[in-house]
Amino acid sequence: MPEHAGPEAHGGTVRSVFEVDCSAVIPQCGYRCSECVDEMSRVFGGTRGVTAFYTEGEGEEGKIVIEHDSVKAPAKGLAEALEQLPSHHPGTFKVTSVVTRAL
Repeated sequence: MPEHAGPEAHGGTVRSVFEVDCSAVIPQCGYRCSECVDEMSRVFGGTRGVTAFYTEGEGEEGKIVIEHDSVKAPAKGLAEALEQLPSHHPGTFKVTSVVTRAL
């Protein structure tokens, strides 16, 4: 995962935008993105410190957005969780960038 620095060091609620490479998953999934988005929603919806999960954009331009407490759920930990998904395919996501801003 790329190095990350930003407003997380100060605590509080932040918005992190994750760019995710899902090319390792696509051969098995056949572009059924909703399955993976549903799983991410379940995972992050139950994560302590996460206040919102949603996507922005479509296809290759799509991004994962998570609003979270920067201390209880730091972006680095959320990125590591993303890289363990999806659970229903042999390949996993790779986080290529993270941009975090204070809300």
